[in-house]
Amino acid sequence: MYSNDVTQIRSGLTQYIGALTATMVSQGKTARNAKHEVAAILGEEMISLSEDENGEVDVFVLKPLLRATLNTLSMRMNDLSELSVQTEAVAEKHKEYAEASRIIHSLVESIK
Repeated sequence: MYSNDVTQIRSGLTQYIGALTATMVSQGKTARNAKHEVAAILGEEMISLSEDENGEVDVFVLKPLLRATLNTLSMRMNDLSELSVQTEAVAEKHKEYAEASRIIHSLVESIK
């Protein structure tokens, strides 16, 4: 799928992300908060990466991020469906996730 160079660079990126997270934890952050901050940093970098020469965001570049969001929503809906107690609040949250998923899916399909 990828050349050896890309695989090695990706491995280095993964190691960098782990090291950044570990550093934040060693500085007193909880693992959850450290991961949150690392994700925020990566998100900011993805936005920068998506900018064209005029500073406009090319949403095609962000399409993988939107697909990841769809996958996350799908996993969350599955988690809610598998709860042993199905309350009205759970059903409403599932409905909200389904609507967000529908909108994002439509957006992803429109990006060329």
